Amino acid sequence: MMRFLFLQSALLVAAAALRPTPPISGRRAALGSFAAGAIAFVARPSHADQLSEGGALGATCLGFGCNPYGRPDFNGLEDAPENSMPYPDFLKAIKDKKVEGVVFQPPMGNEAYAIIGGKSVRIGKGWPVEVSNSWSSPVWVVRILENEGVPYAWNFNLKAKSSYKDKLRPVGTPAPKYDPRATGAATGGSPWFAPPADVGMPPKMSAFRSLKNVVLVDGCRLPFQPSGTVYNKLVAYDLARLALTGLLTKTGVGPKSLDYVIMGTVIQEVKNQNIARDAGLAAGIPREVPSHTVTQACISSNQAICSGINLIQTGQADVVIAGGVETMSDVPIKFSKPLRERMLASRKIKSTSKMLGLLKGLTLKDLTPEAPAIANFITGEVMGHSADRLADKFGVSRHEQDSFALRSHLMAAKAHADGIYDQEVLLYEGSRVETGARADSTLEKLSSLKPAFVKPHGSVTAANASFLTDGASACLIMSEDKALQLGYKPKAYLREWTFVSCDPFDEMLLGPAYATDKVLTMAGLKLSDMDVIEFHEAFAGQVLANVKALNSQTFYDERMGGKQKAGEIPMDKFNIHGGSLSIGHPFGATGARLVTTVANRLLREGKKYGITAACADGGIGHASIIEAYPQ
Repeated sequence: MMRFLFLQSALLVAAAALRPTPPISGRRAALGSFAAGAIAFVARPSHADQLSEGGALGATCLGFGCNPYGRPDFNGLEDAPENSMPYPDFLKAIKDKKVEGVVFQPPMGNEAYAIIGGKSVRIGKGWPVEVSNSWSSPVWVVRILENEGVPYAWNFNLKAKSSYKDKLRPVGTPAPKYDPRATGAATGGSPWFAPPADVGMPPKMSAFRSLKNVVLVDGCRLPFQPSGTVYNKLVAYDLARLALTGLLTKTGVGPKSLDYVIMGTVIQEVKNQNIARDAGLAAGIPREVPSHTVTQACISSNQAICSGINLIQTGQADVVIAGGVETMSDVPIKFSKPLRERMLASRKIKSTSKMLGLLKGLTLKDLTPEAPAIANFITGEVMGHSADRLADKFGVSRHEQDSFALRSHLMAAKAHADGIYDQEVLLYEGSRVETGARADSTLEKLSSLKPAFVKPHGSVTAANASFLTDGASACLIMSEDKALQLGYKPKAYLREWTFVSCDPFDEMLLGPAYATDKVLTMAGLKLSDMDVIEFHEAFAGQVLANVKALNSQTFYDERMGGKQKAGEIPMDKFNIHGGSLSIGHPFGATGARLVTTVANRLLREGKKYGITAACADGGIGHASIIEAYPQ
């Protein structure tokens, strides 16, 4: 104790000469189931050129209900009726556009019927064995159907809500005789498990129909506030606890019904090694409910939600709270590395002379506290510089950035005035107001500000960049069956999602463009199918650059392999109630805000599909598709 007091006194004397610390400036899966593993091997462009006569799988077999011996007669359906339709002929019928739909039967989808000419025909010999003996769905067939636009349905326990249900043969009655001449199928047969060359494979099967449905019951957030203002006396633990308590109260879910809690955060308080656990216990969540904390920069709560989806779809949980928290009003400030080394070494020193010797070699710089880094660790560049360069690359002018920032502020202020956010923003000390949204903003005021990062000719300013923010958010997600069992009317299905990475040096903030294109492809949807679009607004220049990239064929030719561009984003669908530029951006909490806002917009506007997208430090991007729950 005396050693620490001695060293502390010496440090206080030295610290008296220090200048004030400059203020912080600027600004800072996979599907996760056996089903994902089971489809991984079909991501190749085609298997036709890899399969010899007889169709040996060899190295591509995952050992999950597959045929390691390559025997064409060993297909898992050796007892198929003689009048059933051979699988190769079924593939040709798909190619010839004769298949109206396919219905997969229980128990594992290894019995299927093609709807041809209004009749249901059993698919028989040659059915690929690695999809016939697995609960994980006949993924190969589903991939073909999705690529060719052929409808399909499941008829588990003969209760499927399928438009083809009335065309299924009654149980116990013989299937219609398969007539090759009626379907135009070849009678000579074809190699086992060798689809026609012109039946291509999509890059990934949609999760819409192959995995357990996950729904958003509801979500909420504490009012997001500029740092150093409303929540100045609180720490992240407090904000997270308030958000969790607010969600429990709002939804009425019994804490004992919860299976898991996941929270995202970026700048973590050293006293809270697992803020999800600490805040959860304080919010009244039972100690038996496990929890963990994730960090993925600005998409941390997106990762929390997607991790929760994984838990539900893999059967690990049915009821999950996922969200995030951040405070910039109380960031951990460290001593410098040289000073930390000496303080740790002092624990082993016995004499006063050796204690004084620890001060040898220290400089005033070593005595200066270190705030959390704003610059990227790998590139050494702050995001404002990255945004400025990205805006320049895609030709986003200063005027466009200021105009977009003004739009964000005015729309957020209007949304609050109209009560739009009342259903998702919790009361804090009697108010839902988010003070970052400025109804009095004007283009003249915004245009008068000087560049904040690239001086003097840059285009990113303090006004067209998101500000440092405190806040917390939370979502209640469940399996659809569990939600209905508990009596809830969900707001939305949480459908496809993805995370991507791009070059942090050149494209630090371009992740949303890559992720948006990828998730749309995964879902088999187009940008024009999206009724509600919510992008995280890190910087006006960044978000507009991503919007322009999605509508640039040049970008798609250079970066996307020449595929057709996604297209233009209609501004009447895009962030119509403001965004991070005006509402604020607590790093760990923005993702859950986006998801909740999309779900609420879909319900209010009577629309079907919504999409969220966000960038993150390190060149990471995220996008997800949300579908309105039928009301």
